[in-house]
Amino acid sequence: MSAQGLCGSDASVSMKILFVLRTMINPEVQKQGQAEIDSVIGHDRFPQLADRDQLPYVSVLYLEVLPILLHPLVFRIA
Repeated sequence: MSAQGLCGSDASVSMKILFVLRTMINPEVQKQGQAEIDSVIGHDRFPQLADRDQLPYVSVLYLEVLPILLHPLVFRIA
């Protein structure tokens, strides 16, 4: 794999790790997100990008991580 293919992967991995940690700290939030995923997607297929509009709670959970992840960048730019 080229270096070009790896650009930005550290931020993506960090965001996913933060997402998992935040849901571990708040198990009731994780349960509600899992219930939404189960009701929309079920157990017989993987999520698709087309499902995103039907998963508002999960989308908001994921967006909650952005301010935490992007906060150090604000100080570097300013």
